[in-house]
Amino acid sequence: MSSNEQINLSEKAGGENLKDALSVVTTVHQLLQGVARIEQRLTAIESRLSGGSVVRKVADKPNIRNMLIGQLQKGWMSEQEAIERTGWQTIGVRSFVTKLRGLGLSVETEERDGVPHYRIAR
Repeated sequence: MSSNEQINLSEKAGGENLKDALSVVTTVHQLLQGVARIEQRLTAIESRLSGGSVVRKVADKPNIRNMLIGQLQKGWMSEQEAIERTGWQTIGVRSFVTKLRGLGLSVETEERDGVPHYRIAR
């Protein structure tokens, strides 16, 4: 299939057939992209009309940060307990405690048997 006759690129054609074919391919590609965008928008509209939502609702999932603040205000909480309740890693809990301090809350830290415990001072 490499001969000029088979792919019609003879010197007589001057490459016009190839240019035309490329133009058609480019046009078809652009049309398909446009159709894909329209389908995505239609899917989003249908989802909204059927009661679904593109944006995740906050009420569907309890706010872990507020829960953790409430527990720390009630009393001491070990780092391990905070990890189990939130599902976060150690660095996440420590970062959250630092953020609370940055917000002006007085967070006390106490180490018991090598395990950090935190609470929000009254």
